Amino acid sequence: MPEVGGLHRVRSFKTTSKGLINHGDSFKKSTNSLMSAGSATSIPDGAKMSPRRASYVSDDSASDSHDSKSNLQVYRVLMMGAPGVGKTALTRQFMTSEYKGTYAESNTPEIGEPERNVNVQLDGEESVLHFLDEEQHPDFEAEEIPIDAYVVVFSVSDTQSYNQAVKSLKTLREVHGTNKAVILVGNKIDIARGRRVTKHDAMRVAKKYNCRYTETSVALNHHVDELLVGILSQIREQINPPAAAALAPPKEAAHRSRSKSPGRAITDFFSKIFGQNDKKAKSCETLFVQ
Repeated sequence: MPEVGGLHRVRSFKTTSKGLINHGDSFKKSTNSLMSAGSATSIPDGAKMSPRRASYVSDDSASDSHDSKSNLQVYRVLMMGAPGVGKTALTRQFMTSEYKGTYAESNTPEIGEPERNVNVQLDGEESVLHFLDEEQHPDFEAEEIPIDAYVVVFSVSDTQSYNQAVKSLKTLREVHGTNKAVILVGNKIDIARGRRVTKHDAMRVAKKYNCRYTETSVALNHHVDELLVGILSQIREQINPPAAAALAPPKEAAHRSRSKSPGRAITDFFSKIFGQNDKKAKSCETLFVQ
């Protein structure tokens, strides 16, 4: 949404054990250091992206010049995928809690869309997600654009778009060697009868390339908010891993000293043959960090 009267939209969410809570949208006063959510951010040709910082003035503290400015972290997210899979529609829906359900651009290339900024307040901390489209930045590696997360989208009703998504995952992990957050998204699940890509196959590929997987429908506004929050949550986890995981002592020695029960041994045996257990199999679907 374009800046109106010097205001920018802030989308507010809270993660709980029961799921995601959308607290709705609010508006805050902003400075000109970064254009508000929904407006294009122009970058001169050949220029490198600026540091991930932006200053904003909140509407409830404008009277105090000392407290009126706060530095917000800006994260860059590259939307990847074949034309027509819904990248633009997803980004548009990210920007507001208002229902925008449409695939108007489904039969046209998603080139020319302005880069968009979405302010997200998650669990009391506000950040800015700056969305870029791969078709606008096909040589993002050569441009040395600092990307914080990659969202690879395909249509569950289009096998060709899925194959392109798998190729993108392989390129990101094996060619570029990125260790950033990557989320694979199966979009258009509302087209149930036309589905060509199974959830099982998509999850298998997500596990192979160490990324998260979710399914969405912009037409139904299904799991779009969850994806938006998941992107930010995955970025934060990448930058600041949970303290418990970072400080956890190695468990290998303890496991070696304990004899396994027959039942546990059988479970481990079949897990090795048929793959990871159900808990690990579903881990690639976990987008939120609580």
